[in-house]
Amino acid sequence: MGHNDRLEIEPALWPEIEKIFDFFVTTPGGVDGFAVQELRSLQGVRGIGVDRRRRQSRIHFQYDRSPRRLLDLRCVNGVYADLGNVQGVTVGRPGMLRVAEALAKIDVTPAIALYDILHGVQDAPGLRVTCTVGRGHRFTAGELSQILVAVLADRYDLDPQEQSGPYTVHVSIERRTARIGFRLARLDERNYVGATVGGELPAPVSAALWRIAKPRSGECWLDSACRSGLNLIEAPQTDLKKVALDLHPPCLDATSINAEAAGQRLSSALWDGHHLPCAPSSVDGVVTDLSRRTEFEDVCHWLETHRAALKPDGRIVVLCDRDRDLEDRLESGSLPFRQVSRHSIKAAGRSRSAYHLRTPT
Repeated sequence: MGHNDRLEIEPALWPEIEKIFDFFVTTPGGVDGFAVQELRSLQGVRGIGVDRRRRQSRIHFQYDRSPRRLLDLRCVNGVYADLGNVQGVTVGRPGMLRVAEALAKIDVTPAIALYDILHGVQDAPGLRVTCTVGRGHRFTAGELSQILVAVLADRYDLDPQEQSGPYTVHVSIERRTARIGFRLARLDERNYVGATVGGELPAPVSAALWRIAKPRSGECWLDSACRSGLNLIEAPQTDLKKVALDLHPPCLDATSINAEAAGQRLSSALWDGHHLPCAPSSVDGVVTDLSRRTEFEDVCHWLETHRAALKPDGRIVVLCDRDRDLEDRLESGSLPFRQVSRHSIKAAGRSRSAYHLRTPT
């Protein structure tokens, strides 16, 4: 590596590096409101602005406290240093060159230093570029990436083997605006996941369901289609009593592995999909993802099987395809629940509805 600019930052130089105040986080579509709640709970966050998209939203903000606290956010996919935006990006090759010229003027070393502070100095330095390009442009993300890699290679004298991670510059183009960010952390992959069975929700969506549910300390909550237990593990309180149920033994095996890795205790049991193995009025709430579970296509029937186990004023948060029959029955009062809210959430590439229901008091 050459020395046009220093890409490797020695720890002794960290105090001399310009401090970063501008950040953004990405969230699954429909989850941005819950991520904003998390951000507002942090002292030092200001200037929150949401760039809402159907598939993935972006939340921009300024933050003057320890960025390490941003790594504790649960409803976000990734955390980025905000390196700026480029306006007036045309749809053809001049638009690509405009973005390249802007990137050539940006010093990424403060972001690299911050990354090393958060994660430790990397053994093998390397700088990679990822891009997304919206519809209507006459160039692809791959073509844009090639040009931007060449810009960074020239500025920082990168060898070919140094044109990939661990440091990532991400450029996204929507309409005539390009946003340039430096990824500081990917938070959607939880370190406790040791076993999966397929069909699990992205972790930020599971965390958002608990933002809807608002469990209280000491309560009993269950997931009756637990898959590998990730929904229950994402609960914010550590003193909840958690019950994992499923129709398939491999799901309970995976749940046990993940709960142990997360340092949590869960009760688990098989059930037949019709009769919950719970005492009457013993459960405070249910958080369940029924999407892509053919055994529970009749959501109304699934709800009715849970009514006896719920305490008065029990709560259910269920994620599924939007169900007009369910909504009609709730409105007519033929189901023993009332709807508190419905949230549209983008999960696993499809739009879902999260229904928040309560039993009568």
